[in-house]
Amino acid sequence: MKNRKMATVIVLTVAGIAFLGIALLYLVANGNNSAMLEKTAMETMATALNAQSSLIEQYIDSSERVLKDYTAAGEVKNVLKNPQDAEAVEQAQKYTENYYSHLNGWEGLYTSNWETTVLAHSNAGAVGMTTRPADQLEPYQASMTEAEGGFFNGGVFVSPASGQLILNMRMAVYDDDGTTPIGLVGGGPFIGTISGVIDALEISGMESAKYTILDTSNKIYVLAEDESLITTEVTDEELLSLLAEAEAGATVGNRHYSRNGEDYIACYQVIPDYHLMLLIEDSRSEVLASSSQATIKLLIYCISVLLIIVVCVYLVAILITRPLGNVENAVNELGNLSLTHNQTIDKYIGTGSETGKIATSVNSLRSTLKNIVGTMGSCVDSLDTGIETMQDTATSLLGCATDNMTTTEKFSDSISHTNESIQYMTDEIENVAALVDVVDKKVKGSSEKSTELLKSTQKMSDDANRTLASTEERIQETKENIHAAISDLRYLSKINEIADSILEITSQTNLLSLNASIEAARAGESGRGFAVVAGEIGKLAEDSSKAVNEIQGICGKTNVNISNIEKCFDEIIDFMEHEVSGSVKALSDISRQCSEDVNELETAIAEIEKASGGVSNSIGKMKKQVENVSAASVDNEEGINQIVSKTEITSEMAEKINQLVQEHQTNTDNIKDIISKFRN
Repeated sequence: MKNRKMATVIVLTVAGIAFLGIALLYLVANGNNSAMLEKTAMETMATALNAQSSLIEQYIDSSERVLKDYTAAGEVKNVLKNPQDAEAVEQAQKYTENYYSHLNGWEGLYTSNWETTVLAHSNAGAVGMTTRPADQLEPYQASMTEAEGGFFNGGVFVSPASGQLILNMRMAVYDDDGTTPIGLVGGGPFIGTISGVIDALEISGMESAKYTILDTSNKIYVLAEDESLITTEVTDEELLSLLAEAEAGATVGNRHYSRNGEDYIACYQVIPDYHLMLLIEDSRSEVLASSSQATIKLLIYCISVLLIIVVCVYLVAILITRPLGNVENAVNELGNLSLTHNQTIDKYIGTGSETGKIATSVNSLRSTLKNIVGTMGSCVDSLDTGIETMQDTATSLLGCATDNMTTTEKFSDSISHTNESIQYMTDEIENVAALVDVVDKKVKGSSEKSTELLKSTQKMSDDANRTLASTEERIQETKENIHAAISDLRYLSKINEIADSILEITSQTNLLSLNASIEAARAGESGRGFAVVAGEIGKLAEDSSKAVNEIQGICGKTNVNISNIEKCFDEIIDFMEHEVSGSVKALSDISRQCSEDVNELETAIAEIEKASGGVSNSIGKMKKQVENVSAASVDNEEGINQIVSKTEITSEMAEKINQLVQEHQTNTDNIKDIISKFRN
């Protein structure tokens, strides 16, 4: 955009803003239109469901009236009062067949007694059948007696005779007093008859809408576009969820869902009294088909408005930017370094518009540049004179700096040779001093280590003596403790004596038990209990004898083990007295010999340390004198270096002045070239 003309920028900017605004307006309007159409479609579906529900209820009410009218006939009540009367049965059968012939869409019509034996039927072959066994009569009869007016409508069920869906309707017939049921009538209109009524309803704009009726109690299809689904169980997940909502108490609702990659809108209504759910569903694309046409029209209108806006803005931009062309020419002349007055912008100078302000600035800039060019010409003449003076000064200064540099370099070389000789001598002295220091450190280290070694050997000797004494004491204590333990273990031998006493007691007890058994046998029946006790005592004595024998065996093994333990302890004591004590005594003798050797080593180290101290003092004095000479030489070298540094600085300054003169000369030539380019 920055490289385009102002008119183009204005047109593109306004066109972009207008496009965004119209696009936003289009999106909002299109979204609102779709939402409104979808809401209207749902309301239309709900209205259609209400109409269908009313038609179904009217159909069911009409069917109920048919059955009630059949019940009111005298032939029906007469046959129920006189079921054995053949004439009454014949009249009831003729009436039933005649009445049924005028009905449309009914599976059958019948009259039966209270025990469900058929007395008259639209199909004569069913007369005499019993439709309910005795164990099912009570709830079957209660469904009618508990219903209002005795009329029961059980909703839709699959007929076992035809396999089609019919309404399960029956009605109790009471006697003349209206309290005692004497029989019942029943019939079943085909629920499929409703499909013709429902198909007659068509919703404008939703010609492809599908109608479905579901049995909420049995979860089967009552009516479906695909007739093969009728009477089959519902397996569609969306329909099952709707049935779940109906079970929870919902009577109306709507749903959005996808099936086979297409979005659908569905509305449902429940008729709780008949356990029916009415459902209408249609694809969202058909519902919004009218919205698509409106969307296309809206898009055409938006594009037309956008084109009109762009054309109008383009014409206005041309009119606004035309004066800028003259100003642009004046600016281009300045860009070409022309200072000639441009009369085409005079009419805009001083005006308050943006073009006038630019024209005023361009004219002011032209005047300013003209004054600058004149001033630069005067400055160039002055610069030429100054450059010649600076050039002569720089030449003289550079010659003096060159002479000083040559003399100083010769003096610096002489001092450098002197410093090299002093440095060599210093290095040799430092090497000797380093060797002496190393010897001194080694001697001092050896002295310190010998002292520490002496202390360690002395301590080791003392520790060995103490250990020897402690070891002998502990050996004696251990020996005494072992003898005491062996003495205590020998007390176990008394167990054998106690076991012998127990054996003697068990022998006597056994003898006593034998005598008691003999006496009990003599006593006969009166001594039988005593004989049992005597037998138990004898058994106890026998068990005690066995236990004592086992104890004696264990004691024998224990005595053998005690002898082995005593032998082991004797060997341990002998080892401690001879081996351990002897080793500790040998260690004490070695420690004493080490202490004597360390004392001799310490004396020799002290003599070496005294000799190395004298050598170190002499080397220190020599090193100090050499350092004094070296310091003086260094001072001289630093002075020469300062002279050389200042000479170099002087030379650099002269060189810079020379370069500055050349740069000024170049700048002067450039300014002259610039001045020559401006045209008056």
